[in-house]
Amino acid sequence: MSARRSRVPKAGHDHAHCVSDALASAERVCEASGEKLTALRRRVLELVWESHRPVGAYALLDRLRGEIARRSARDLSPLAAVTAPREVEPMVDTLNGLLRDLRAAIEAQQRFTANAAHQLRTPLAGLQTQVELALRQTAPPEMQHTLRQLHGATIRLTHLANQLLALARAEPGGHRPDTRRTVDLRTLAQEAAGLWVPRAIAHDLDLGFDLEAAPLHGDPRLLRDLLDMLIENAIDYTPAGGHITVVTRADGGGCQLSVEDDGPGIPADQRDRVFQRFYRIPGAAGEGSGLGLAIAREIVNLHQGRIAIDDGPGERGTAVKVWLPSSAESGSRGEPAY
Repeated sequence: MSARRSRVPKAGHDHAHCVSDALASAERVCEASGEKLTALRRRVLELVWESHRPVGAYALLDRLRGEIARRSARDLSPLAAVTAPREVEPMVDTLNGLLRDLRAAIEAQQRFTANAAHQLRTPLAGLQTQVELALRQTAPPEMQHTLRQLHGATIRLTHLANQLLALARAEPGGHRPDTRRTVDLRTLAQEAAGLWVPRAIAHDLDLGFDLEAAPLHGDPRLLRDLLDMLIENAIDYTPAGGHITVVTRADGGGCQLSVEDDGPGIPADQRDRVFQRFYRIPGAAGEGSGLGLAIAREIVNLHQGRIAIDDGPGERGTAVKVWLPSSAESGSRGEPAY
């Protein structure tokens, strides 16, 4: 009598069903031969079919591992339970609960930062106005000196509040997707010129623009924040008599933006660290808060772009180079070489 062969289960089938089907097939084979399956033989068969189990389980676990590995630190969305074997679904549910709680905590922190910065802006603006009025009054030199110090501190604090607001907008969950539209970096840079050229002149700096059309799909307000952060950073750290150039152009599937200066430059071993929040190079001139480049990186990441620091023209100064995809889909291709 020829024995009937049981079908080997495909990888990914439910473990209980695989073993159950195998045992049922074996029962039919044994009954046809007039024998009953003993407990020992049943256990042997279970172990044989258990040996087939890791193929499907490991494939699903590897798929789950891959999904986690491909995520950025900004992605706190739940893991898809369908990619996990049934045995680890409770673990996936627990991990999703942790991600949900972590996302809620981060969003609460962002709301606090944004609300605090927003609430500070009004009284700081009033304080600055009052100090400026006081500076116009006749007062002893000592009082004038104190008022000038107070005025400078008020301006720095107002600037910090504005940067905190920009940071809150740039962080995950801090902006609305419906704010994105087609925008040209050249147009944004032309608008920024009106704000920054007078300040550059006041610092005895030559601020120039080499602009070509650079259209992309993005958040206009955040991209303007990006331009402002990079230009302001160059103005703050370039000595009097220096030169700053803002460049925009289209580049294949994306756009390039660079802000170049001939200032003191950034040492190669510091070029990654300057993107950390509140980090300032030891001994660096200027009175920055260490947030500008950190905010710039958040905005670039939000647009799935790249940002890097290189030497400026003629291997002097600093060139902050940004590449942004023209659309969200092209951002995953990683076009820039830097």
